[in-house]
Amino acid sequence: MKNVRQLHAIMGLKNKLLFIFFIVSSIGCRIDSAKQPKMPLMISPFEYNLDRPFSAVKLPRELKEISGMTLYNPDKLLAIQDEEGMIYVVSLHDGSILHSADFGSDADYEGIAMVGKDIYILRSDGEITVVEGSPEEENSLNLSSINTLLDSTHNTEGICYDPFSESLLIACKDKGEGNTEAVRHIYRMEPKSKDLNEVPAFTIDIESIKSYLDKVETNEDIRAFREIAEESPDELFIHPSDIAVHPKTGDIYISSAKRINCLLVISKEGKIKSLVRIPRQLLEQPEGICFTPNGDLLISTEGKPKKDRLFLFHWNKE
Repeated sequence: MKNVRQLHAIMGLKNKLLFIFFIVSSIGCRIDSAKQPKMPLMISPFEYNLDRPFSAVKLPRELKEISGMTLYNPDKLLAIQDEEGMIYVVSLHDGSILHSADFGSDADYEGIAMVGKDIYILRSDGEITVVEGSPEEENSLNLSSINTLLDSTHNTEGICYDPFSESLLIACKDKGEGNTEAVRHIYRMEPKSKDLNEVPAFTIDIESIKSYLDKVETNEDIRAFREIAEESPDELFIHPSDIAVHPKTGDIYISSAKRINCLLVISKEGKIKSLVRIPRQLLEQPEGICFTPNGDLLISTEGKPKKDRLFLFHWNKE
């Protein structure tokens, strides 16, 4: 009996030791896991690979100074260039000009958008020309103009239709007269009333950009952005050249072509989601941007002769 009791005691002690070892091991595991570095906080992954376009086509000489474009139908674009009052109907397949239509005198035209069958063409001084009728039938065009109250000090550079708010968005490259803050504004205009809301729909400021840069994983591009934000905050490194709304997500994409070529993505609520560099060796000066109905991204560029200047990037949803 004595041996049996001793055996039970030994077994009990062994079980207690095993239990204690299990508890200590478990605590050790939790402590070790807590020491592991956390995943970087990413506001939103960018959903396009700008290093690898799906396709690239050459644009004809007439569109060497392309400044804006919008989707006309699944196979065609409407495009303008910043020197002549001409609308071009461009094939998405090979970049050729299918039709062209004269809508005005020479000026600095910077953006184009469609609302239904009406075409809105933006000048850098804020004036908008409304073209009613088909650009494939030049004699059918009816023209009118809108004074938006924006002017050359705002340097209006991009316009697009936002189907989620049923309004036009107008992006400004500069701050506007009398504005001393390092900001860029995006305004909203109602197509039916042709009235511009004087209060900006979105304001891009240096502090929100810095806050974004502080929260994302550091890489070579982010370091370059941070350097500009610290050294030259008034530049903002966001100088909009065009604007487009993603047809599936409602996110707003803004191209910028100055010190660093980049794309800024903001949500419908105005929060910065992504900021990425556009490879200069691929797109020398990104100007026009728009989307296909399935979410693929089109970017045009003013580049050197004999370089492809219209790129298609697939939407990587996952």
